[in-house]
Order: sequence, then C-alpha cells, then structure tokens
Amino acid sequence: MLKQLPSPAMVVASVALFVAMGGTGYAATQLVEGKGTATASKKAKHGPRGPKGATGPAGPAGLAGPTGPAGATGPAGPKGATGATGPAGSALAYAHVSSGGTLDTANSKNITAVTHPSTGTYCIALPFTPQAVLGTPDGFGPDDGVLVNPTISSAGLGGCPAATYRIRITTAVAPTTLSDHAFYLLFE
Repeated sequence: MLKQLPSPAMVVASVALFVAMGGTGYAATQLVEGKGTATASKKAKHGPRGPKGATGPAGPAGLAGPTGPAGATGPAGPKGATGATGPAGSALAYAHVSSGGTLDTANSKNITAVTHPSTGTYCIALPFTPQAVLGTPDGFGPDDGVLVNPTISSAGLGGCPAATYRIRITTAVAPTTLSDHAFYLLFE
C-alpha cells in the first residue's frame, strides 16, 4: 500500500501554524519577565529639566483658502477735477437742421444759411468748398429708416440756388419719395 505524502500547501500551512503558536508563547514570557523592570522605571526620579532649545525654522506656507464673499460696496468717492479741453475737431463745418429747415445754431459750426424750398429738400450755404459730406437722421424711433442724401454740387440742383449744397431726405421704404425729417451734417 502506498502512503500518501502531504501536499506542499499543507506543509506550508503547518509550518505557519507552528511559528504562530511559538511566537505567542515567546511574547507571553517576555511580558511576564519585563513586568518588574517596567514598575521599577515608573519609580525612577527624573533629572533637572534642560534649557529650552532654539526655535526651529518656519514651515512652508499652507494652501490658500477659498475666496470669501464680496464685501459691501463702499461710498462713492468725491467728484474729480474737470479735465482739460481737448483739441478742436477736424470738421470744417457741421449742422443740426430741424425737419422744417431751421438751423440749430448751438449745435452747428460754419454754416452760413439753410433754406427749405420744398418737401424733403434742404439747401446749405457754406463759406468754403467741402471735399466730403456725411449726413445722418436725427434720432431713431419714428425716424427709423430715414435716408439723408447729400450732394456736394453747388450748381443749383433741385430747387437750391447756386453756391449751396443740396440735401434730400427720403425713407428706406420709399427711397424715391421726398420726406421732411431732422438731420445732422458733417463737412470736411
């Protein structure tokens, strides 16, 4: 009859159990033998306290904390001094003209005269010959879609006398039909 040998796993498990049981007994004998020394050290007197050691170096800075809530708005500061007047603009002339053809002199410069010979036609007299003119409607809302059509010819076009510049006002809806509207002009 063949005798069966234990498996390698069984051998390893048996050795581990033997070592574990032996280690527990060893720990117990050390606890009993060392009890007297532990008690004796409790009864020992301490010597005098030594001098205080030097302060160690500062540790590194910690991480930044989360941002706190915004504070209340502070009171308004005092009004600053008025700034210097800026340089004069480059426009040779500009005008604000009402729908009835009246020149707004407070908002105009170098305009000699304005006439309004017919609906949507305005004639502007200048003391110089302009190179360019830009026109824009006055305001928005009811004037939306207003087209300002300046002509730099001084030949007396469409009811304007010679030596004046014609401005025609129409709407985007009816670009061939003249209409009265207030406008701004800028001459260079």
